[in-house]
Amino acid sequence: MAKPIHYHIAIEPDLDSFSFRASVDIDIEKEKSEESIRLDAHADLLILSCFLVEGDVRVSTLHKRNKSQNRLTIDVPQRENKLKIAIEFSGILNESLAGFYRSGYMHENKKRYIATTQFEAAEAKRAFPCFDEPAMKATFDVSFVIDKKLQAVSNTLPKSEYAVSNTKKRIDFERTPKMSTYLLYFGIGNWEMIEKKFGSLLIRGIATPGKSEQTRFAIDWAARCLAFYETYFGKKYPLQKLDLIAVPDFAAGAMENWGAITFRENALLYYEGTSSVATKQRVAEVVAHELVHQWFGNLVTMKWWDDLWLNESFATYMAYKAIDRFFPEWDIWSEYVSYAYFGGMALDSLRASHPIHVAVKKVEDIDELFDEIAYEKGGSVLRMLDEYLSEPVFMKGLQKYIARYAYMNAEAQDLWKSLESVSKTPVVSIIQKYLQQTGFPLLQVDVKNNKIELSQKRFLFIDGESKGTWDIPLVIKTEKPKETRLLFSGKTSKHDFSFNKYMYMNNDYGGFFITSYTEELLKNLGRFRKDLSSTNKVGLLHDLFALHLSLRYDKLALLNFIESYFLQEEDPECLSYCIGKLMGMYLLVPDDKAKELVVCFSKKALRNIGYTPEKDENPKVTALRNGSLSALSFFDDGEVSAFILKKFTGFISGNKTIEPDLRGIVYSGVVWHNEVYYETVKKMYMRSHVIEEQVKLLMAMGNVKSPKHIKKTLDFALSSEVRFANILYVIVSVSRNPYGKNVVFGWVKENWKELNSRTGGHANTLLRRILKTVIPVSCAHNETEALAFLDENPTSGLEQTYKQIKEELRVYARFMKHYVSGSAH
Repeated sequence: MAKPIHYHIAIEPDLDSFSFRASVDIDIEKEKSEESIRLDAHADLLILSCFLVEGDVRVSTLHKRNKSQNRLTIDVPQRENKLKIAIEFSGILNESLAGFYRSGYMHENKKRYIATTQFEAAEAKRAFPCFDEPAMKATFDVSFVIDKKLQAVSNTLPKSEYAVSNTKKRIDFERTPKMSTYLLYFGIGNWEMIEKKFGSLLIRGIATPGKSEQTRFAIDWAARCLAFYETYFGKKYPLQKLDLIAVPDFAAGAMENWGAITFRENALLYYEGTSSVATKQRVAEVVAHELVHQWFGNLVTMKWWDDLWLNESFATYMAYKAIDRFFPEWDIWSEYVSYAYFGGMALDSLRASHPIHVAVKKVEDIDELFDEIAYEKGGSVLRMLDEYLSEPVFMKGLQKYIARYAYMNAEAQDLWKSLESVSKTPVVSIIQKYLQQTGFPLLQVDVKNNKIELSQKRFLFIDGESKGTWDIPLVIKTEKPKETRLLFSGKTSKHDFSFNKYMYMNNDYGGFFITSYTEELLKNLGRFRKDLSSTNKVGLLHDLFALHLSLRYDKLALLNFIESYFLQEEDPECLSYCIGKLMGMYLLVPDDKAKELVVCFSKKALRNIGYTPEKDENPKVTALRNGSLSALSFFDDGEVSAFILKKFTGFISGNKTIEPDLRGIVYSGVVWHNEVYYETVKKMYMRSHVIEEQVKLLMAMGNVKSPKHIKKTLDFALSSEVRFANILYVIVSVSRNPYGKNVVFGWVKENWKELNSRTGGHANTLLRRILKTVIPVSCAHNETEALAFLDENPTSGLEQTYKQIKEELRVYARFMKHYVSGSAH
């Protein structure tokens, strides 16, 4: 089978016509018997010529296109097993945020553009003919011919730069390591850069004019992460430079191009004194995540997209290790449980979920795998394995794996074997069920005569027949100083066990399962709540809310439990979780008791922590304040409304500032309470060039009560004034707005063709998020119409997403009917 050895790519982009001309020379090894070579080449590429190169001789060769399959087939001589193909072609700088695309920004009151790339999963073929598969690793020489006033960025540093005309220059870059096409990067524009040194490594922060200084926190943080990862992985970062690049239009959060990582602006830029603590945490997490990929994904790469989850799971998990190492005051692991475990469980509670390891049969299926199973569930299972093996053993196994497969491709099995050989533990058999089976267990617990009686089955929001069991590692906390560890296999079992006060089955929520206790065991946990850690309390509440949504645990019982045992709670994270979940319950089915608890929790929190953030306060306190103010604002609390109005009017008059951590709450609250300020907030958006501020203002505009203004906001989000990549912020805001639920679904239906065409009419992360945001909850009262819309508007590559959305819709519709009909308390 033919494979590439080396590419030389020369590209001349035109940022005025949004097009490019280019050539690629590919050194190839093949079987002597092969008569043709098949390359990936997107239908939008125009092939101008195709030659076989023998020394200095170029011989034209037959080639044919299959545009429907994005293929280019080239006839080659059978006698050779090494050859070079030279192709000249042209293409477009598209607007689809995929492949080689253009991204616009305002500078000096003029619209300007950069050209940038997003090649994952299989979009390099939009930029040049290639073998666009992760296992087809090769080295790359990249050259650009560009306007003399512009700068170019690629994976490596420039090795030469010289004029080719009065207006153009050519830049040739150093050869890359052996790598996959999806990790290649081209960036051309009026870039602005700052830099710092980490040993001999050059770290650069790159952005459009006026924004590079805001990459300072990220590049300083990157240096700390690199030091940590080089030790942890036992291998130095292998390139001479590392670029962190802020791209104005970007569909995902970031992309790990080797040595040239791209980011959505609000995932990289941090404005000292202006950005919120939440933004600082977000930037830290995203940068750390992408840096893990420089080893786990870039240096050692999956053979095929089946193991995409392994790349993303490890980056998700290891990012939190770095944050915990350098920001211990953030208590990041409790947040990891809420983000990774609970996020993964939400999707995995559906029949339409999928195993962590999925057989990818066609490229079009790949985009759907960038989901909560690949990132969050996969990361949770890795944490469970790490804790089971112990960190020193886990680290040693990783180092062995990276050393063995550097610059190569590997499969998940190769990692498990490395961990197994180091730990002398049957890692493969322990982890296999979590990887190959869809779903996760519901552990049912009872105690009789000093014996724990355990049973398990798959947890589903809508119950039904399901097969399979898991080996569940239990770390049981009681009043005793040391936990009890137990591995539960099979459907049922009994174990001798004694405790005096309480028993919590999943200490620090290390295991990926939900626990259902008998009422007596649950009350014991409530009575001794103060003995439980923050993570354990939040885990207990999460499981109860999940059981409630699946109709296994009654609403009145849940509210009574919270009222009886958590009303005096003071832990910020636990209070934030209670407020958030109770608000979600209220928005789905309004309930006086849920409202009463939200108001009680929120007022108590504000009495304890105050309305105004303190310098260097714990981020969990900041989050609690924001949640409390938001909830009370929603319920039109007079004191909170007055506070928000005073903050906002003082700010727009120029007399006072709004603390960075309060800005989102104040902007959204003032629009909610005083529609007259809607246009003021809109004008603030139009004047702002800071993406973090723009996002807060956009979300505030979606928080207006008037259906007319809600529709106006949605139309504005689709206009040229809002980057298409940022439209999701508006849709999320409107979908959470009880006055916006009916409006947003109608608007999505009305604008579906444009939304679909703007994403290229194929599977897209942004399109998936829009559908998952709007339909399940907003349409729970309108199930029939929503299902009809999905059936009438299929989208290639989102088939699994459609199944998941339909099932989520049934879950919420069933829940609403159950409680609204009066059939339950």
